Amino acid sequence: ANPEVAFGLSMFPVGLGCSIGDGTPGLFQPAVNWPHVPLTLNAASPIDNWFAANGAAGGATPLISAMEWFADNAPAVWGDALGGAYLVVMTEGADTCTCDQSDPDRSACLVDGLSAATRALAAAGVKTYVIGYQYGEEPEALNAIAQNGGTSFGEFIFAGNEASLTNAFESIVADAKLCL
Repeated sequence: ANPEVAFGLSMFPVGLGCSIGDGTPGLFQPAVNWPHVPLTLNAASPIDNWFAANGAAGGATPLISAMEWFADNAPAVWGDALGGAYLVVMTEGADTCTCDQSDPDRSACLVDGLSAATRALAAAGVKTYVIGYQYGEEPEALNAIAQNGGTSFGEFIFAGNEASLTNAFESIVADAKLCL
């Protein structure tokens, strides 16, 4: 709705295992180009087209790797917008790729990895928001993103359905306007 704001899309597509899709092979098969829709003005059609061709996400959740990738590639992704750049992370599950799921310290591993990646994004000039869509797993993992994201949100935003997801995005837009 705002022609001055650029949007993009990166997803964990079905079948890539723990690859984030950045061209680096994951556990199960080679990755695809990432981000799927680079930041662009008027991105609604390209994003709609991507979903029409690819469907919903599913499978593994390489959340820490994705956050690290964005921190490492912030200048290429956001360009001149750094310093006024935002990343909105939305997930329905915790990272399933980085921390051993049988490790009793898994929660601490997730918190440490997500905190470090989010702080690296902030140092690069990217503020990060996080939405847990029907998220019922380790809340401290997503809260680590929220607490280090450089925004006014100290906890992740829970969205349990499409209406609350719309409200979550509206809250983020309102907060981002305050940060400009």
